[in-house]
Amino acid sequence: MPAKRILIVDQDPSARAYVADLLRYFGCRTDIAGSWVGAIHCLNSSEYDAVLLDDFMSGGQRSSVLEWLRDRGRAEPVVIMSDMTQFDLMVDWGERGAADVIDKPIQPSQLKRALGLNVQGGVSRGYQ
Repeated sequence: MPAKRILIVDQDPSARAYVADLLRYFGCRTDIAGSWVGAIHCLNSSEYDAVLLDDFMSGGQRSSVLEWLRDRGRAEPVVIMSDMTQFDLMVDWGERGAADVIDKPIQPSQLKRALGLNVQGGVSRGYQ
């Protein structure tokens, strides 16, 4: 089974690095973007098995990446990484087309579960 390719979109460099390390441990390939513009550049040049998206990007770009994907008919599952997972926010993300919402700080088992539920074939190794 080929490695899953995941795009990580988060403005925090340490958060991007941590999630990328976890995903590589799970056997995934990763690309990272620290801004909406960077994410769109990656999405224009590659296809992904999933997108991990920070729920609050500066400059009012909160859902721009998700909307960009859906407006173009792209079907990559988008998993929202959030430190504000109140029920109403989770419902709002679901209505916008997000596949899942996971808590920050990211726990390895939670990330693997979200990818296993939303990425065809799941991920190949790592935490249970």
